[in-house]
Amino acid sequence: MRAGNIIKRTVLTAAALGAAFVGGVAYPTLHAAHDMGAFRTAVGLVPSQVGAALFTAARGQDNTPSPSDVYADVLTTLQNNYYGLKDYGGQYGGTGITLGAGKGDQVSVTKIDPNSPAQQAGIQVGDAIETLDGKPVTSTPEIDLNTMLWGAPGSTIALTVSRAGAAQAVPITIKRALLPREIDATQMTYNGIRGMMGSLKDRYTRFMDPTAYKAMMEENQGEFVGIGAELSTNKAKQVYVVKVLPKSPAMKANVMAGDIILRVDGHSTFKKPDTDVVKLIHGEPNTKVTLTVLRKTDTKTIVIPRGVVKQEIVQHAMIDPVRKIGYISLLQFNEESDTQVTQALRDLQGQGMRGLIFDLRGNPGGLLDQAQMVASRFIEKGPIVWIKSRSETMQTMENLPVDPSLHQGLKQFPLVVLVDGGSASASEIVSGAIKDTHSGVLVGEKTFGKGLVQTIMPLADRSAVAITTQHYFTAAKNDINHKGIMPNIVVKFTDDQTRKHYAYQRDHPDAFYDLKNDPQLQRGVQELEQGKQFASATPRNWPN
Repeated sequence: MRAGNIIKRTVLTAAALGAAFVGGVAYPTLHAAHDMGAFRTAVGLVPSQVGAALFTAARGQDNTPSPSDVYADVLTTLQNNYYGLKDYGGQYGGTGITLGAGKGDQVSVTKIDPNSPAQQAGIQVGDAIETLDGKPVTSTPEIDLNTMLWGAPGSTIALTVSRAGAAQAVPITIKRALLPREIDATQMTYNGIRGMMGSLKDRYTRFMDPTAYKAMMEENQGEFVGIGAELSTNKAKQVYVVKVLPKSPAMKANVMAGDIILRVDGHSTFKKPDTDVVKLIHGEPNTKVTLTVLRKTDTKTIVIPRGVVKQEIVQHAMIDPVRKIGYISLLQFNEESDTQVTQALRDLQGQGMRGLIFDLRGNPGGLLDQAQMVASRFIEKGPIVWIKSRSETMQTMENLPVDPSLHQGLKQFPLVVLVDGGSASASEIVSGAIKDTHSGVLVGEKTFGKGLVQTIMPLADRSAVAITTQHYFTAAKNDINHKGIMPNIVVKFTDDQTRKHYAYQRDHPDAFYDLKNDPQLQRGVQELEQGKQFASATPRNWPN
């Protein structure tokens, strides 16, 4: 655990512990691929785009219906015959209106159910709702608006709407009714796939709908379309800006740390998790997002053009300028990891670094080829990880070796790697290889223990499945699945240290390490300062 990025780490680690791991394409296929940019492997939180996969289901020679035929028959039967009622929380009626964000702070009608009370009353898509039963919608939390549309069947609700071309607001009264539930074939199919995956009782084999898959691809690529502001939730359950990234659209638009976000494109953030607010802010390139923020006592409206924002996954500093001890933290393994780690190494090396602490705590994993490259920066020779498919044995499985070309221009230093229960998958590959090859010392707590590889298979509608296809072993062929890696030196936080550490992060939101209250970091520094190897070490060039 370290100060700074606690919010990021909490989200990532929760995802890891919640079985949001994906990753891994068969090693022989990866090894044979010529275009590594188009054929990536993931063994942690973030997936990568791999070649398209086709799933076929064929009938047998005796024309016995396949499971896919039966599934299609059930879906068709439901679409043609099902007559259930929409559930509005008991015996409530609805209007058939779907509300969404309009221009500025407006709330507009985005959808009307066919033959619904709203359609019969003359409501039109695009109508801007000004009042519901006399209450202005712009001052009403969005979560309450849909609730206000519910009511006893036969009861009425009065709306005032503004409509394009109308000189003044139009009053409309709608009588609520019980509405038939629509069959969403797409969602039913997705849920069917989720059930299929769930029947395997494999926490890592799962389905991603197009939205989830797109988000994970962005995570994997190390960049996203947004404004470049990190968000969190304060004690009053308000979403606020923790940090504005340098040179980001948010910084150019004068968004400031501490700004409380009230609305995003007219959507209230009231009672919304900060992760949902982030989703509202993200969007397509070259589009704009409008934030309504509270800055101290002033309310401001800020229009921000969305742009491509690179994630900050690596942070570094010379934490002991006298003894020249450098520090690098890596939050995850995506396409930017090796590039950013190498830049940090070169910067610290230029400052005369003589020892390094590499922090992988809370890092849930990522791309396998990035793990190979990062490990190659620290390990002189030997296998990094062994990978076994279902058709291979321990004797025939293959390994990913150190890439000697990645030693170019770098020096070898005494190394301490910090790990904990949130260090998983690709983090365990790197830390396990460093431990097994005696390239460094691990300090902290036992790692998570994920030794499985998932293949990411994109589907035709831009959804994807992650399927467990391989088992991996550390450089010394140790099986860590459900076991984890025990560090060379075990150091745990006390409750008092944890409280002080979080207090420090709260008071220093830009800090990414805490030498005063972090016992694991303190022990890492001590190991380098007092170690005989460090005391007598003179950096030597890596072999070319």
